[in-house]
Amino acid sequence: MATLTNNMLIEGPDLDSAIVACLERWGGSLTAKELVDELQAEGFETTKKSVNRRLYGVLAGRVRKCDETKRWEVGPPADSTTAPGVSESQLSQRWTEQESQVLVTIFFANDFGIGDDSRPECQRIAAELGRSAASVDRQWRNIAAVAAGRDISKVGQVIIDCVFWYQRDVQRASKVADHVCMRMDWNLKYLVHGVNMDV
Repeated sequence: MATLTNNMLIEGPDLDSAIVACLERWGGSLTAKELVDELQAEGFETTKKSVNRRLYGVLAGRVRKCDETKRWEVGPPADSTTAPGVSESQLSQRWTEQESQVLVTIFFANDFGIGDDSRPECQRIAAELGRSAASVDRQWRNIAAVAAGRDISKVGQVIIDCVFWYQRDVQRASKVADHVCMRMDWNLKYLVHGVNMDV
């Protein structure tokens, strides 16, 4: 559902439709910054970060990047082996400590099943972090492997460190994840606290 601030829509299906409409109107060749300028001219109060989050998240599969440029167009991914709306380079990017701290905290605060890439919770996490749901799913299973003491030879050191850090001080880890979500504007605090809410 869209949120209203000063009578201007900033999130939700209306913004998603406006993003697609802008791309269609301009021949499908706009950068995220150009999209923000167009949307603001139409009365949407939004930011480049928010638009990027939607391009890589809920609009994945409806829009795609034009080759290696920063421009976007309407349409499914050109390469079906690449996650919708996410380039190969982004898929291969290492997870940051902040992303890992938040994901590890969510992992321990919720049922294991929400990490499956078909689940709306997983898709919400992916959208907020600008990752693919498949990438979140893979890291979720990596966290499970570390927590269970299984083979972690292929798990990144950041994830390993964050799991051990969480296990040493659960309360502090939750507070840090809370703070990171607030600072990065990731709408994931309810998952950090294991609250079962609609996503």
